[in-house]
Amino acid sequence: MVIRDHPKAVLASILSTCILISGVVVVLLMTPTLLQKSFGLAVRETQWANLAAIVAGAIFIVLIAAAADRFGIRRVAVPALVLMVGSTYLLYLGASQHQALLVPLYVLAGAGTGATVLAPLVMVRIFPPAVRFSGVSVSFNVAQAVFGGFTPLLVSWLAHLDPSGPAHYVAFTAALGALSLLLIPSTAQLPRRGWTADSVETPGEARG
Repeated sequence: MVIRDHPKAVLASILSTCILISGVVVVLLMTPTLLQKSFGLAVRETQWANLAAIVAGAIFIVLIAAAADRFGIRRVAVPALVLMVGSTYLLYLGASQHQALLVPLYVLAGAGTGATVLAPLVMVRIFPPAVRFSGVSVSFNVAQAVFGGFTPLLVSWLAHLDPSGPAHYVAFTAALGALSLLLIPSTAQLPRRGWTADSVETPGEARG
């Protein structure tokens, strides 16, 4: 059973999925409504800004994935997560003080959601090929059921307490995602049976 035989891989995959959930659910799906309620922004403005952010996110997903293949997940994850957290804080803080900057700030936050690609990269590479399908399926669905179910309620409650509460939640989930990287074994730590070096590290990481 994948949970019994690979508990660290399952835990790392669940934690990395938090990045995906917060980036998509909080930054892209919930933020337009939260900005309208918290800062009184117009619906039309937030919708256009949201569309621009989605385009930026799609572009940066490809760029960050390509960078991870070239330089390794660990080396790319840190700047990607910093961008995700920093841009989200800038969006919520800037929207309250400089509403004219909504579109560029949201585009930057959308670019930050490119870090969501780290989740599938971690899941695909951390499980041995023999259990990769079941490992990814179990981890992703458990994370979606727990974090995906509670995120809208928790973020709405945080926004009620503090307009920047959603950004705090994104920072928290980014920290969980960073923790998942520590659970990924290095090539030297991999057991000889059931693991291959390329299932965890890219050529860039192996050279490092």
